[in-house]
Amino acid sequence: MRRGLLLAGTALLAFLPASRAPAQGFYGPYAGVEVGARRTGADVRTADRDRLSVAGGPLAGYDRQVARRVLLGGEAAVGPAAADRLGAPASAGRVSVDRGPSLDLTARAGYGLDRATLAYVRGGYTDARIEADASAAAEREYRDGWTLGAGIERHILERISARPEYRYADLGEEGGPSGRHRLLAGIAYRF
Repeated sequence: MRRGLLLAGTALLAFLPASRAPAQGFYGPYAGVEVGARRTGADVRTADRDRLSVAGGPLAGYDRQVARRVLLGGEAAVGPAAADRLGAPASAGRVSVDRGPSLDLTARAGYGLDRATLAYVRGGYTDARIEADASAAAEREYRDGWTLGAGIERHILERISARPEYRYADLGEEGGPSGRHRLLAGIAYRF
């Protein structure tokens, strides 16, 4: 039994970071780009639909170290115009989501796993532009919502880091998008 516990403890230690140093290099200003996939779901005139499309765009942010391994920061990301045309019954016309640029303004909290790796969560504001063409008239509106996400960022060079990230956004209003899922890969330069 003791031998089993010792082996389990040793295996656990093998997965823990070797360094107890703070996440160096993950503070200060940065800029970069992200690209990935987006799935937007909507209740399109009583017909539930969703659509997979390309997501991404430029980003910029600032992180500040607030404790030995803890960082807090903010980030702004802009998504270019992309049409997510969602089908609907012929009588309802068509609905497009995110026809104009979208914006994410989020706060970010990270924990340094080692000198080169940062695990983080984020949350904040997001928006989307919705267009609905019904048989009688076209409607266009901007919708505000909230977004939550998580990812891992790792330095690949001294000033360049890469990250995979998942983000969920809720823009839920009846007749429009109910949720947006994004899986993104990003690269950033730290000044």
